[in-house]
Amino acid sequence: MSRRGYGGHVELDVHGFTVSQAIEAFVGLYNREVAAQTRREIHVIHGYGSSGEGGAIRDRLRAYLDRFASHLDWIEGETLQRNPGLTVVRPRRALPDALSQLASEILAYCQPGKTMGQIINKFRRHGESQLKEAVRELEKAQRLKVVSKGKHKKYEAV
Repeated sequence: MSRRGYGGHVELDVHGFTVSQAIEAFVGLYNREVAAQTRREIHVIHGYGSSGEGGAIRDRLRAYLDRFASHLDWIEGETLQRNPGLTVVRPRRALPDALSQLASEILAYCQPGKTMGQIINKFRRHGESQLKEAVRELEKAQRLKVVSKGKHKKYEAV
């Protein structure tokens, strides 16, 4: 990962990252920029995928940015510089960290009760240990409750 500052912007190169690693690196840099009140744009260099039609990181990053449009402004590199491998973000306010985001997704998924196996299968890209930690934190905060359905232990959003 390279992070270079150039006057009014800082670059984050996420080539070779998984989607989860790229989003996590972006959120970390973004929140540091907000906390430092630098007002610098973040140029995320993600490439455009081997097909040339958009890569997984680009697509997921842009979907993520749309979800948090009230926190930031962003523009496609192809609009700004005719570069589909770039996304430019202008921070306004902090984003939730990766664990908070994961917890939110788990809660939405567990509206009808789900087993730990189902949760792990659905969110496997985050890794089993991070998923179990998120479920423990949700239980501790009483946002997930354990319900038994036969021999299976299910987690249900409260």
